[in-house]
Amino acid sequence: NIDQSGGISMVGAMPVMTEETRRFIHHFTVYIAPSCGRLAFPRSMIYVWAPGDSGWALPSNVGFPIFHNTNAQAINVQIHYNNPSEETGVLDSS
Repeated sequence: NIDQSGGISMVGAMPVMTEETRRFIHHFTVYIAPSCGRLAFPRSMIYVWAPGDSGWALPSNVGFPIFHNTNAQAINVQIHYNNPSEETGVLDSS
């Protein structure tokens, strides 16, 4: 969503996962950070998904700014898997 000042505001989040690999996804975290990469700091968590969560949406007149300063220039998604039977050959594109 583009706010009135021309910036971008987050108004909701919805998980998009590959059905074939969904059973291996334990949870994922989404951060806003100054750059791409796992070790980009400082970062702020903006969404967390775990099984049972179908996403969320804020009311139509509410949102929070993203990409609004030098510490908020990239989205970083970390997917944490659980594969206790150690199945091989499984590729995820969630």
